[in-house]
Amino acid sequence: MKKVLYILALYMTSSNCQDVVSIDAPNEEPRLIFDAILPFNADTPRENRIHVSTTGNFFDEIEPTLIERIQLLNTDVGGVAFYAPDPNILGDYIPGEDDVAYNPPQLLIGEPNPEHTNVLTFVYNEELYLAFSSYTSVPELTSVTQGTETLFDENETEIIISFTDPEDEENFYAFSFGDGEYVVIEDTFFNGQDYTFSYFTDQNLNPGYNLEVKMWGVDEQLYNYIGELITQSEFDENPLFQTPVTTVRGNILKVEDIDNIDLFDNVGRPQEFVLGYFAMIQERSQILTIQ
Repeated sequence: MKKVLYILALYMTSSNCQDVVSIDAPNEEPRLIFDAILPFNADTPRENRIHVSTTGNFFDEIEPTLIERIQLLNTDVGGVAFYAPDPNILGDYIPGEDDVAYNPPQLLIGEPNPEHTNVLTFVYNEELYLAFSSYTSVPELTSVTQGTETLFDENETEIIISFTDPEDEENFYAFSFGDGEYVVIEDTFFNGQDYTFSYFTDQNLNPGYNLEVKMWGVDEQLYNYIGELITQSEFDENPLFQTPVTTVRGNILKVEDIDNIDLFDNVGRPQEFVLGYFAMIQERSQILTIQ
């Protein structure tokens, strides 16, 4: 595919001139983007919502996408949940059957069981895809407060987070600070201890603004996935999870290509994978009112 860009040249003497530059842009097949990170929050119920879209060619917009059947199976208790298109938001799917979504959508609340395994399956272009996820728990947030220090810029806001890490466990965490800002940490150096750290944001947070700080319990694979997204989003300055990163592999694969379900490895066509991720995780959150 070629896109023609017209570049205005400098005025020379009494006449104008312009150069025509022809650019060969990548012409790729559309790739599915499947956003299915579902957090359980005991304090603030979350909508049980999946967002599906597809990439286009280099200069094209990302488009919401209609796909065939989506279902979520809990292998330990045998329960099955189906998802239908949200009649109000194209590309969003909420619990429902026969293309009739529940209204209002089911909320995710309470304490998930870490022993349960969940299997997500869906059909797209007559191909079957699936991914696995086990619940990952997270400790309570001890406190979320505003500090007075800065790191690089005097306009930064310091957010101080405290929690107690469980003993004798290897834990991974992700924190959300709004506006696509995330941080991931692991407990290698503070296992079983009270832990406090500061995050500095340059968001324009006015006094009185209520910022919701979220803490997720994640497994090592999701920890690495979000870490890669953070690294790559720093280069293009796009908020995390809002622009697909084509080099970051998630955990959703075609059924026929799966070699090892524990590693989510695929062998036949290693480049054919879905952008995005499926996970059912526990979330804690607190509201910080900016001073």
